[in-house]
Amino acid sequence: MKAIRPILQFFGVLFMTFWVFGATAQVTDFVPSVKTSSSRIKSLIVETTYLYRVLEVQPPLRLSIDLYPERPDADTKPERVLQEQFAAMKQGNYERFMSTWTLASQKQIDARNASKKFDKSFWIGKWRDTLPGKAIDVKNFIIYSRFVLVQYALVDAASGKVGATDTVAFVKENGRWKMTQELAYEAILSNWDNPTGRVQVPPDSMIPPASGATPQR
Repeated sequence: MKAIRPILQFFGVLFMTFWVFGATAQVTDFVPSVKTSSSRIKSLIVETTYLYRVLEVQPPLRLSIDLYPERPDADTKPERVLQEQFAAMKQGNYERFMSTWTLASQKQIDARNASKKFDKSFWIGKWRDTLPGKAIDVKNFIIYSRFVLVQYALVDAASGKVGATDTVAFVKENGRWKMTQELAYEAILSNWDNPTGRVQVPPDSMIPPASGATPQR
């Protein structure tokens, strides 16, 4: 199975948004010890329905990510948390960046960094190479359960040229909005704007190649 949510799929390893410790499929090596028929591949579809509201920002809200001091009201609205996070990245302030995540998400990021042997200087270098001259446009709010998803685009601050678009999730922690990875495995995060309203996501398993009816010896 491919992870539902890659690390900011449009920016590779740039922003660390929504790690998905995605699942490496474990396929059994079972071979029957008795004679069987040829294998038949079948499928079972179990539907999960997400009910959510979409609020389009008209026109898109342009947010500067120029350097500025930390603000006490930065976590009062999801879009301000997003702006705070990008400002921290542009400033090269890793601790400030981490503070925009929920505590559980911070632990996930730390664990992922440890497994990949990434330190904060690695990320600061990535941010320094990419963010100069950029701003963000907030395009949509998606209200789902206790979460607010924010779709935004990274844009050229001078020309307004729109680059890649992504969607991130926020939840309140102790009364303050924080970015979260709780929806990292949920199809809604990557597919809320699917034009058909339907998407099939395989479970964490794969069908091995057919081995015929040869019994195990």
